[in-house]
Order: sequence, then C-alpha cells, then structure tokens
Amino acid sequence: MELKIITCHNCRKELQLNNSIGFQDTCEFCNEYLHCCLHCKIYDTNSMKCTSFSADKQSSEINKNYCEEFMEINRSYSNDKNTNSKSKLNALFKEETKEDNSTSLDKLNNLFKKD
Repeated sequence: MELKIITCHNCRKELQLNNSIGFQDTCEFCNEYLHCCLHCKIYDTNSMKCTSFSADKQSSEINKNYCEEFMEINRSYSNDKNTNSKSKLNALFKEETKEDNSTSLDKLNNLFKKD
C-alpha cells in the first residue's frame, strides 16, 4: 500500500496517510480536521470557492465536512503564512531610489508648470 503525504492546512506539518482521508480524520500534530475544503482538489483557493456545481455549500473551508465529492490533494503551504503577501506588498510600495525620486519630482513639477 502506498503512503500518501498531506500537508496540514493549519500547522503546515506533513502527515503520512495509509488510506484516503476519512470524515473524522484529524492532524496528529494540531488535531484539525483533514476532511475539509482546503484539502480538496475541487476547491479553488484563489476564489475561495468550491468549483463543483453539485456539492453542498460548506459553512467554512477549514471545518470538517461530509461532502461526497471530496478528492484529497496535497497543497503546498509556506511555513510563514504571510511571507508571500508581505513580499508582494513590499514590491508594490518599494522605496524609490534618489535618482527615481528626483525624476518623479521633475515629472510632477513639469505637470503643474506654468508656461
């Protein structure tokens, strides 16, 4: 029997499973339920919605559910939940260099310059 590796959505630790995830299965490290939307292949993490048209709406993507369409998937999670968001935010609001700053100031002055 082949072992399956699943990364817990809560504690980010890898779990080795002998069987498919059951309705009552929990993470051995943090006791979060594993049979939830975040561990399902048909759940879209970008839109935070299930892509199935026939599945019942769940109250939360992290709560256990009894969805019959559940198909487990091992999603990769960053160890730091905020690392990716912070790097995107820093890139968006990066500080300008002095050269860029003076160019921006020149552009602003030229925009409001009286002829």
